[in-house]
Amino acid sequence: MGLFNTLTATAACPVCKREGLFEVQFKYGKTWQYDYRLGDPLNWSGTQADRGSPGARKVRVEAIAANPCPYCGTEDLEFDVMVDGDRITALEPVGPTRTTQNADGYVIVEV
Repeated sequence: MGLFNTLTATAACPVCKREGLFEVQFKYGKTWQYDYRLGDPLNWSGTQADRGSPGARKVRVEAIAANPCPYCGTEDLEFDVMVDGDRITALEPVGPTRTTQNADGYVIVEV
């Protein structure tokens, strides 16, 4: 996967629907192994090494769980990291697989 960032947050498992603690990997902002929590602002370097669009109002970033669900044991779960104004606001379950993927790994919902 190359360089990525991680978010550790509680979210519903996309399979069993139980709330659990997940660590997800994503590529948005300055991808340099940063560890984030909900509410944290994203780091940007201002170089071409950044992935994404600094200052975008709402962004949906593709992410994959690094750990299995603590309840049902399903691995490689798909999530979306929600970014609002360069701040991580939510972790939303997608499913055991992602039916569609964006080549960039994120979608700007609102500029």
